Amino acid sequence: MIPKVILRDLILDDLEDRYKWSLDKEVTKHLSIPKKYPPFTREETKVWIKMCIDRTNGYLHGVRDMVLLL
Repeated sequence: MIPKVILRDLILDDLEDRYKWSLDKEVTKHLSIPKKYPPFTREETKVWIKMCIDRTNGYLHGVRDMVLLL
């Protein structure tokens, strides 16, 4: 089974999910993020998402859906 992930543009409503994701040490242990905990405040996360939305280039997306292909 191969998962198929469907992406969409980031939106401000992604704030809480992205913030919770950044608190998961298993998810972030191999990423280049600040060593403090939590690595980002909610406000820093909001600023980051707004910056991503305002960018005209780049590949920053949210997950719209994920299905398993059999």
